[in-house]
Parts: sequence; C-alpha cells; structure tokens
Amino acid sequence: MSSSDPHVYLGCCRYAEDRHSKDWKWLTFFVIQALIIGIEGMGRKVFKKYHVAVPKWLAVCVTVPLQMWLAHIFFFPPCTDADMTGKVLGGLIRNFNAMRNFVKQT
Repeated sequence: MSSSDPHVYLGCCRYAEDRHSKDWKWLTFFVIQALIIGIEGMGRKVFKKYHVAVPKWLAVCVTVPLQMWLAHIFFFPPCTDADMTGKVLGGLIRNFNAMRNFVKQT
C-alpha cells in the first residue's frame, strides 16, 4: 500500500481538476495491487511450508497478466484522459533542452 501513497498524493495534487482524481481509479488500482502482493506472499509461505516449489516463471506468468489487466482498467485510462504522457514528455523535452543550452554556454 505504501508504494501507492505517493502516486495518489501527486495525482491528486497535480491533476486535481482531472478525472482520475475524482473517480479514485488510481487508488483502486494500487489497493488491489497491494492485496495481490500480499496474497502472493502468503501463498509463497504456504507452499514453502508444505515443501511445494512453485517456479518463478509460473508466478510471473500468473501475476503479470493480472497486473496488466488491472492497469488497463484502473491505471492507464486516467493517464490517457489527463494527457499525462504528453505532459511528462513535454517536461522531459524542456529539461533536456535546458540542459543542452546550459552545456553549450559553458
């Protein structure tokens, strides 16, 4: 859950008028993600207790598609709706240009 806190806080502060801070999709995504991680950890302990070895590739093949499915429902739509990709890329380009200009001047 703690990994979600900064994301939700920044999203609410930076994009308070945008849709994703109003419908709680990011919070929902990260809460479900935390539950999945917790269940995965508990399952790993149970399997270990009964000496059942679950291959890492199998755990990844189950967890990653589930996370991506949840992301398509809860995480990516708010990013698209708020044009966050364009805003982030614009910021990166501005920072790169500022750095390039600084280097040229020195």
